[in-house]
Amino acid sequence: MKRPSEELFFLIKSLTKSEKRYFKQYAHRHIIGEQNNYVELFDRIESQDKYNEQELKVELKDSSYVDYLAVAKRYLYQQVLESLHNYHQVHAIEEKIKKHIHFAKILWQKKLLKSATKELKKVKKWIDDHFLWDYLPEYTTMQRRILRSQKQLTPIEIDKTYLFLEKGLFNLARSNDYWRKSHEIIGMHYAKVNVAESTTSKQLEQISQELKVMGLPTQPIAQIDYYKALATYRFMMGDAQGAVEYNQKLLNLFEENSYIINLEREQYIATLNNYLIDNHLLKNYEVLEKGILKLRALPKQKEFRGIPDLEVKILELTYSLQLNVYIAQGEFDKALEILPLLQKSIAKHKKRIALHYLLTFYYLIAYVYFRNKNYEMSLGWLEKIRQPRYKNLLEELMIATNRLYLITHFELGNYLLLDSLIAAVKRVHAKLRSPSKLEQLLFKYIKKLINTVESKKQKALYTAFAKDLLAIKQEEQRAWNYFDYNQWLMEKV
Repeated sequence: MKRPSEELFFLIKSLTKSEKRYFKQYAHRHIIGEQNNYVELFDRIESQDKYNEQELKVELKDSSYVDYLAVAKRYLYQQVLESLHNYHQVHAIEEKIKKHIHFAKILWQKKLLKSATKELKKVKKWIDDHFLWDYLPEYTTMQRRILRSQKQLTPIEIDKTYLFLEKGLFNLARSNDYWRKSHEIIGMHYAKVNVAESTTSKQLEQISQELKVMGLPTQPIAQIDYYKALATYRFMMGDAQGAVEYNQKLLNLFEENSYIINLEREQYIATLNNYLIDNHLLKNYEVLEKGILKLRALPKQKEFRGIPDLEVKILELTYSLQLNVYIAQGEFDKALEILPLLQKSIAKHKKRIALHYLLTFYYLIAYVYFRNKNYEMSLGWLEKIRQPRYKNLLEELMIATNRLYLITHFELGNYLLLDSLIAAVKRVHAKLRSPSKLEQLLFKYIKKLINTVESKKQKALYTAFAKDLLAIKQEEQRAWNYFDYNQWLMEKV
């Protein structure tokens, strides 16, 4: 049996309160005759947490359209899109351009050429002011229709309209080139290429140099691609200072041109987040604190209203940054203070939080409890990550979780369990990759420590453990991003 479509459900769930309110008004004006039926169907679907068509049919059993529900859903889906089109075309500059080109076409067809030309003058100004060259072909096509209807064109008029489009198409092609080069770099970043390989680093260097030779583009949208590519390149090369400088320029571009934020709202949020990550690497904690407050204030700003799940996105970005800042500074008491609010937010939004953020939160919470010597609570949060359904996800985080799990049991004095736990972790990690030097040392010294009673000998073992770890720290630096082994052992010594 064909599975019922959930497209309408997801569309309705993505609407803001004002968009839902507008749809009700739109339905009253435009859905003639059966308006109440479609509003009822809208409300029933909107009330569901998870789409369930059988449940929906039971609720609508007395309605006139329950027997042709699939048809009703398709019609309602189209009407919701129509209402969204009407709602957003008032404010979006691209929609205004398309709308007034259409006005010009209607006026041209009615032989009202003077009025049609007046509409196109507005369009040309918007295209010029906002560098929206994508709409030049449509504008020029309409302009030429009007010119042909007016009179025989002079050579000057022919050259003028030809050169205007030629210049626009050149700029459009150039913007396209910026886009391609930018996404070549960004694509390599997402693919997690090894920048240590000479061919990869040479390829990245070549693309970045080509961008620099081309220089800063004129079109602000192309400038986004330019700055983002160079920021990503510097980040990939380990140059956090270079990355933060390019991301700062990109933020300035957004904030000095508010209409660009309206065009690329989610890109602005991503840029601000990247800028804060760069500052985290540079230990610019004061900048970070201000940036986190700035991120949290975004949902209150009108430019960002209507972004689906924005509250959850801000939750993911700000709490992960804030916890990592406190951990990096060793301020585990401050980290502990924000856990109750974070845990409350996780409980509220668990189904909507991206899985990698959810598991990362579980780990960070466990680590903060561990550093505050609340080992039982730490263990409880680690158990959430170690559920079978997550075992094949986020390999690096899972390995870090298992290591902290062993250390937490060690701190709790669960020595009888540790032999079997170490053996289990060895088996799990062997399926993922070869045992690391860190793990070999961890297994070795935990086994020795649980079999050593005398405090002086234990202290000597902790000292030896710390010395051996120091020798491999540079080689396995990423493991220290999850757990500061040296700090833990120095406290023991």
